[in-house]
Amino acid sequence: ARLASFVEKDLVDFVFLHVKGTDDAGHDKDLPKRVAMARKAGQEVLQHLWDTLPVGSTIAVTADHSTPVTLGDHSTESVPFSVAKKVQSSVATSANHDGALYFSEASCELYGSLGRFHGDQMLTILKR
Repeated sequence: ARLASFVEKDLVDFVFLHVKGTDDAGHDKDLPKRVAMARKAGQEVLQHLWDTLPVGSTIAVTADHSTPVTLGDHSTESVPFSVAKKVQSSVATSANHDGALYFSEASCELYGSLGRFHGDQMLTILKR
């Protein structure tokens, strides 16, 4: 709620939000907790932030690293990366829209249009 108040008042140009709970659940090898944390972050935090953002805003969702519950530690596996630009219509009409309708490793890999890229390319992709 506090972050949303800054966005509503147009006090920020850039927000970086790190949800630690999903990483902790990976280290604990606790799949149900990891899924619950990811859903909570999406439903409670990201959805509220998205609803608060003005039209024309861009939001990117990703991870700083993977922490598979099978391993319980950081790995070098790819992480999903999703970008959305808020438009006037409730239906996305971007020429860059792909078939990924939600954020997950499988959805981004199967339907995403960005493909694999190095982290240092992220800002260039966001500026498109």
